[in-house]
Amino acid sequence: MTQFMIQGSEKIFTVTSGQNPYSVFLKTGDKVSIQYIDTKETVSAVKDFTLQSKQ
Repeated sequence: MTQFMIQGSEKIFTVTSGQNPYSVFLKTGDKVSIQYIDTKETVSAVKDFTLQSKQ
């Protein structure tokens, strides 16, 4: 499991490495594309995760 925050957000996102194996390579400054269900909780599970190339 990987947890991360997105700059400008106070929400913590959780990604499972079983469903999203590239999530374990996530580094500070990487660009990601995610889809999640906003439950108004601080921690949200990510449904769809894509690690995009850094700029």
